[in-house]
Amino acid sequence: MRIPVPHSILQVRSPRNFARAPRILRSGILLALGGVLLAACDDPNRPQAVMEVRITPDSAHIAPGESVEFEPIPRNADGSPLPDRRPDVEWSMNPPSLAEVASVDENGRVRITGVAQGSGEIRATFTRRSGSVPVHVHPPGLDRVEIEPNPVLVSPGVPGRPRAVLLDADGEELDTTGFRMSWQLPDTALATIPIVSRGLSNPIAVSIINARVSSAETFVRLIVNGRVVTAPVIITPQPPGSDASAAHDDTLPAGDG
Repeated sequence: MRIPVPHSILQVRSPRNFARAPRILRSGILLALGGVLLAACDDPNRPQAVMEVRITPDSAHIAPGESVEFEPIPRNADGSPLPDRRPDVEWSMNPPSLAEVASVDENGRVRITGVAQGSGEIRATFTRRSGSVPVHVHPPGLDRVEIEPNPVLVSPGVPGRPRAVLLDADGEELDTTGFRMSWQLPDTALATIPIVSRGLSNPIAVSIINARVSSAETFVRLIVNGRVVTAPVIITPQPPGSDASAAHDDTLPAGDG
């Protein structure tokens, strides 16, 4: 939009001249400049500023050779999507060796292909704004992760021993080589994982001990290459299957004599 500026305003070329100009002329200059700024702000064709860049989906789990697509969602200051800005987003992988950026379409959607096992992130950048989501490349064949036993039973002197079970699409258990695992107990006031178990680099199974309460329930969390599963942990006052009365029962079976 072009705003005509009076010739008399153009003659005021320096702050000193502006100060010496008649008051009515100075007021006219300020009003004209304010009109130019207001017109620029109200221009409906002016692109809205991108204040945030989100990505969907919010994570990906693929094997080497598999592909997944991500879509950028630029948003303005109100949080409203700006679909016309999606083609201007630039994509990058960190680390680049984890997955290859295979293609980017006209709407800004990117397709990546897993290359090497590990974890990293895919990042979408628009000028100074960016967003990222995790990408995990795991050994081929993984379909789901489970914890056995489920629930995990813990009692004084008898720790629970959950283990990770990795299954393919046919329900067959996979070798855990190449998978990264970690275990977490959110409520350590009820039960803990001993340091010797936490210190393992890739523990397929851990021990859960309790020395603080006699009866409670919490849960254990297992993370395998970014996938998260949980199982309840039930704390009982005595070992599962035990019977206090049977421990003191010395009745002998009847004999012939």
